[in-house]
Amino acid sequence: MKFGINCGHTVAGPGSGAVGIINESVETREVGNALISLLRANGHEVINCTIDRANSQNAYLKEAVNLANNKTLDYFISIHFNAGGGQGVEVYTYKGRQFTDALEVCANISALGFKNRGVKDGSGLYVVHKTKAKSMLIECCFVDTEDANKYKQLGAQKLAEAIYNAIVDTNSVAPSPQPTPNPGQNKYAVGQKVRFSTCYKSSTAPNSEAILATNMARNYGIITKIKNGTKNPYLLDDGLCWVNDGDIREVLGAGTTNQVNYYPATNSKSIVDGLKAIGVDSSISHRKLIARVNGIANYSGTASQNEQLCSLLRQGKLIKA
Repeated sequence: MKFGINCGHTVAGPGSGAVGIINESVETREVGNALISLLRANGHEVINCTIDRANSQNAYLKEAVNLANNKTLDYFISIHFNAGGGQGVEVYTYKGRQFTDALEVCANISALGFKNRGVKDGSGLYVVHKTKAKSMLIECCFVDTEDANKYKQLGAQKLAEAIYNAIVDTNSVAPSPQPTPNPGQNKYAVGQKVRFSTCYKSSTAPNSEAILATNMARNYGIITKIKNGTKNPYLLDDGLCWVNDGDIREVLGAGTTNQVNYYPATNSKSIVDGLKAIGVDSSISHRKLIARVNGIANYSGTASQNEQLCSLLRQGKLIKA
């Protein structure tokens, strides 16, 4: 995949970051550069969208977005640190979309000892609103509270690894998914039921037109047609969407050798509290997706349906949506 990484703010002067126990402009580069190294080491292409100097805050923002939009990116990520006396990690996405990987960034950094402040609406943030690619702005922790001391003990590498593990868990680590498939060498076959993370409206749609599974009626389907020689060769359910090898997370149903992924077990008494505890979107729309994947039809949030989901979660047997 191709990532655009922005180490937030300029180094000094207009556009520079907050200063407290630690300096935001310094630490965004520590975390961002460590993340870039991890991505490149694992086969991803990275465009560094960092701006060290600018004549104004507005100029800095425009230059960073221009770097991102000059390339066809799969993902744009801006690294920041917060200020103002609070605690914890938070992520901003366009319209507050609860991307699985954004939720996992919060969960992974929270697991290091920081409060999980969740995924929030970043539509008013220039780099989130103006970039063409799917984007998120990560506020790793606060520069002016005990968060900063905790961060200093952990080091930038730990936070970079937490971010990397979140975005790579959701996105394919394979090199560019663009090459033309070779007839007869398809990884998947007609009749297989697969779960996907992203999909497309056509077999030729580019990466920039990827649709998140969370925005679809469901995140799985049966391969009903294979169109060789196209970027997205697999048609699901005779028209649900098109996907490629990199979009498919696993094969579902009997006979597969793929490992099903489960949410970590919790002792929560309700499915909503349980999902929140592990940093997963607990909205009814997302619970509907989880219910479908776990064989609960026509989910409407009834007490019995919620108890079914919660029972599976307590046992560590709730399949990830």
